[in-house]
Amino acid sequence: MYPLVMPTYYIKMLSLFLIMGILALSVDLLWGYTGLLSFGQAAFFGLGGYTYAITIINLLCKVVPESLSHYTVTCRPGTTYLPVMLGVLVPAAVALVLGYFMFYGRVRGIYFSIITLCVPLILEYVTTNMVEVQVGNIPIGGYNGITDIPIPALGLPGAAIFPLDTALRFYLLVVAAALGTYLFSRWLVQTSFGRVLVSIRENEGRTESFGYDVRRFKLWVFTIAGAIAGISGLLFSTLGSYISPWSFNFVLSAESVIWVMLGGRGTLVGAFVGALVVQLLENILSGAFLYYWLLILGLGFVAMVLVLPEGLVGLVREWQFKVAGRAGEEQIAAEKA
Repeated sequence: MYPLVMPTYYIKMLSLFLIMGILALSVDLLWGYTGLLSFGQAAFFGLGGYTYAITIINLLCKVVPESLSHYTVTCRPGTTYLPVMLGVLVPAAVALVLGYFMFYGRVRGIYFSIITLCVPLILEYVTTNMVEVQVGNIPIGGYNGITDIPIPALGLPGAAIFPLDTALRFYLLVVAAALGTYLFSRWLVQTSFGRVLVSIRENEGRTESFGYDVRRFKLWVFTIAGAIAGISGLLFSTLGSYISPWSFNFVLSAESVIWVMLGGRGTLVGAFVGALVVQLLENILSGAFLYYWLLILGLGFVAMVLVLPEGLVGLVREWQFKVAGRAGEEQIAAEKA
């Protein structure tokens, strides 16, 4: 009930925290459960945002150029199912193709991380230099990005359109997306597929010797993680009605790894906890320490990793085990007495 009475700014901040949590969730599926340290999730994040923006503006809007970098967008009401679907499928397809060449090319370890690091850097460079390029009737905009991106809308053919045009409605959409991706990921890791992923993380060679096609499992989880990152990207593009080459930035990929590390690798819920804590600290510290907040935050991360290698969720679980152990010992002592 709390978001119902919050100012619009804070509702949007909560939406942003959850959107970034979805991105961190895609990292945790790869790194936490499969042992694949990817620095390229920002590539699929940006692809999801750009795909949604380009598709919906071409589908529902009229673009009137005013100058090389400025234009006005006039949109008619309509549902956004196709742009949303493509915003998920395009990053998944790119992840599928990229993963195929990496995994079936036997790319492993640090070489996998380096390749995934290069992909968002390439995409950021390409989109930054697409100043005069148009896709359909929408300019890519280069460094300025794409603006005036329409909000998602629900509805049925011939029925009333229900736009998610308030901060609260959009927040509820983000909550549904975060809950859906989390429950799907939780179900996935509890299936036999998920158990094979954990086996790959622990000992890839032994898993392969048992007859599993390790490359196929890694390819599918990489594709799924790309789709989840795409969901995060398309939601981000509609939050501020804006997407730019920053969405491909390496810093975003590195931050998502930090979120997972801080929250708790291999926990899923730790992805959201880490994203929430880090972004909250960034907002607080940047206001209190204008020039030194990054240094303070960095030193805090180093200390947290050294003191809590299992992350915040791991700390809570360890405390629960200790409490349960003491309760068991007390019960045994009471029975003996």
